[in-house]
Amino acid sequence: MDTRSGDCWPVVNPHSSIIYPMEGDFSTLMDIDPKGSPDGTKIHYHSTRDIGNAATARVTAYDAKKPDVIHVDSTAGFPDSGDIVCGPEVVGYAKKTATTFEGLTRRKHGTLAAPDLALKVRVIFPLSAFLLSEDEKKRAKPDGDILAKGFPKDYPLLYQRQTDCYVVVTRLPFRPHLRLKGNRVELIPGEHHWETRGYRVLRDGQPVQPKLFAPGESFVLPQPGTYTATAIEWSGLESPLSLPMKLEARAEGSVLKDAPTDFSWTAELRKDAGAGRTLVEVVHLHDGVIAREEWQGRQKLSRVDLNEDGKPIRLQEFEDGKLKKRSYRTPEGYLASDELFGPDGFKTEYIRYYYDREERRGKEHSHWWYDRGRPVKKTEQGKEAFDVTKAGSDVRP
Repeated sequence: MDTRSGDCWPVVNPHSSIIYPMEGDFSTLMDIDPKGSPDGTKIHYHSTRDIGNAATARVTAYDAKKPDVIHVDSTAGFPDSGDIVCGPEVVGYAKKTATTFEGLTRRKHGTLAAPDLALKVRVIFPLSAFLLSEDEKKRAKPDGDILAKGFPKDYPLLYQRQTDCYVVVTRLPFRPHLRLKGNRVELIPGEHHWETRGYRVLRDGQPVQPKLFAPGESFVLPQPGTYTATAIEWSGLESPLSLPMKLEARAEGSVLKDAPTDFSWTAELRKDAGAGRTLVEVVHLHDGVIAREEWQGRQKLSRVDLNEDGKPIRLQEFEDGKLKKRSYRTPEGYLASDELFGPDGFKTEYIRYYYDREERRGKEHSHWWYDRGRPVKKTEQGKEAFDVTKAGSDVRP
């Protein structure tokens, strides 16, 4: 997610899970969900499925009255016979066609039955995508939870992938800024710089020294010229060039650890809209207009945050100086969610909408109600999930 505008992008779903032959929650402190790095430049995937194994089949139909066949979009990449993973269940198949797995053996290796192959299991994978190779087993440990339940050491699901890590670059680091303040040069770190190792300073496009400048370090720029700088992460990622700074003579300077209080990455352009109203454009030093606001006197009425392409994503409405409503839209303009707030500042409602398919776009996906921040009621796809406001209700979210 882009925290500046609220825009977001789809990421890989690793369909990561461990296939357990017993019921219960055996999750650990290390969740397998994707995680973003501190500066938002990378996403880390901790997957139990070999993402490099591209074989994937999407279930198109399954008839419980004809339980020997699973219909899928394609069986390409799957062996002619073998084992497939259907949610929590390992299913053997004797043969395949272009769009079916046939001759099924359910609940292989004592696995739990899939709840509903037609509706609940949408994607099927080869079992091999979850298991370690014989060579990898030599460096791995068996699953302790499975062993603790008394399964033998040659149990086929004892060695599953649990430490595969993938990293994807989502954006480059924030660029730094060079400015001449008095007779000293200041290198100001980018907006987010938790992951920054150091900075490369260039004169007329060439590094002034091979070594990076560290945060807090002083330096001397002995010659006049046009200077730029980049930020280098510990990962090796490098930011775009800063805006150029021209020096007419030798200058000393330092790398600041944080942006000084008299510096801002944005400026405000104001325009009188009449009737006491003012329109404000928030202009970023590098990215241009990133937000628009409307004011009535000294009270903010609304703010719209724009994504990197200038599309309105997050709309906030204010009343008496307090946030009243916050909405998110997709870059295509479709409403994704609404949040409503009371005069006390607490959220009162949160509504998510369908926006992906035209036939259901704009319809409620889920609707939450809150009492001073505590969820008290929820509906999902029009059906009540819980309602603690009802007399005698003992249901809790």
